[in-house]
Amino acid sequence: MKTKFTYLGLGAIALTAALAAAPAQAQTVATADFDGAVVKTKAFTTANTTITTTYKTQITAIEGYQKELQALLAPFDTNKDNQIDDNELRAAQASPSWATVVAKQQQINTTQAPISRAQAYVFEQVSAKLNQAVQAVITARGLSLIVKPDAVVWANQVGNITPAITAELDKLVPTANAVPPATWQPGGQPAPATGAAPTTPAPATAAPAPTGGKKPGR
Repeated sequence: MKTKFTYLGLGAIALTAALAAAPAQAQTVATADFDGAVVKTKAFTTANTTITTTYKTQITAIEGYQKELQALLAPFDTNKDNQIDDNELRAAQASPSWATVVAKQQQINTTQAPISRAQAYVFEQVSAKLNQAVQAVITARGLSLIVKPDAVVWANQVGNITPAITAELDKLVPTANAVPPATWQPGGQPAPATGAAPTTPAPATAAPAPTGGKKPGR
């Protein structure tokens, strides 16, 4: 029976082929955090340091905007639990200050966008070799099944192959470019030509939109 596994993290990287090729006689089960394996690579961490330096001014501005947004939402946190629940959100949306809240969140998103884009570009470069890295670990350890850590009740560190995947990625992708081409968009799609209908932008990661749950920036 063919073993099938599909990874749906950032970039929607399919690992079906890698796991299908696992030795039929192997019985070893392992856990792996694929996003974690990518972001812990030398290529990603080095490029991310470059991004942090390049956008230092914007990052500082975002931190200030988040504090301003928290201050705008604080009066609606009636139970003082540092979250905005559905009832508190409805009250905020009905208030005259809601337009200011939305504008502040848009300001955060706009400032965050080039940072998120650069990080996504680096992630995509490294994760392009994820299949190959996983297959190398599968072959070396004779694995028959890989599961996400959050799907496991208990497992010792011996069964965690995330560091091994990172080590393989370090060999395959020693460096990554922190500056995406002008036409690059997440997912490898080029940016639309001038006058063309825009594609949906990637969501900013600096803070969640003020639509409920935790306060943005928390």
